Amino acid sequence: MGKEESNLVKELKHKSRRCSIREGIFASGKTAFGDHYLSPFAIAINSSNFMVALLGSISGLLGPISQIFSSRLLEKYSRKRIVMKAVFFESLIWIPLILIAFLYYRGVLVNSLPYIFLFIYSIYVILMNISAPPWFSWIGDIVDADYRGRWFSKRQIITSFVSGTLAVAASFFLGYAKGNGWIMIGFIILFSFAFIFRLLSWKTFQKQYEPKIKLKKGYYFSFWDFIINSQKTNFVNFTIYRTLFSFATAISSPLVAV
Repeated sequence: MGKEESNLVKELKHKSRRCSIREGIFASGKTAFGDHYLSPFAIAINSSNFMVALLGSISGLLGPISQIFSSRLLEKYSRKRIVMKAVFFESLIWIPLILIAFLYYRGVLVNSLPYIFLFIYSIYVILMNISAPPWFSWIGDIVDADYRGRWFSKRQIITSFVSGTLAVAASFFLGYAKGNGWIMIGFIILFSFAFIFRLLSWKTFQKQYEPKIKLKKGYYFSFWDFIINSQKTNFVNFTIYRTLFSFATAISSPLVAV
């Protein structure tokens, strides 16, 4: 019976890995048609340079805070449940973004729309980051350690190719829309595709198997524990390097879109 269970789990993991690649393709579609064009959209609705820069700041601030909160949810709820709820509501966020584009096109609340967009974007960042820690934990249990690096490389190659190809196609489409004077219609169409792709991503998550999580005793450590033990692990050195690198790039990156 134990061997049969083991074979069943292996088969479920294999199917889940294939589902995860499909889910990654759908998520790449959402990124290509949606995420890549949020800053250009902010500029198109006459957001100030300061507000466009805030998009990057909000992502860098609210994102990590949301992930800290999300990592503690693993103690109470299943990873699949957390991911699916976050992704579902994340997909719904594209509806008010489409509405903002429509209102701007119709000339309604034009002066207020940049502030509304900033608020909705903040919620989007929170939802997007809530799903990250449980997803990485979940997928880490589905992919065996022996070929984890190879599998993630394969998934990344596929999703990056899809995202890049669709983003270039979207840029040509948006350029055509702008040239014909219906840029907001172009954004409405792109964001509609982002909504559909993220919804398909959510549907794909339903088919993935979730192994039971095993939290080791004493797995959690506070920020101060991290500082106190800073000389005992290379992970801390990597974290310090990553922090300084992010600090340097964050000075200019929010204004690249402008």
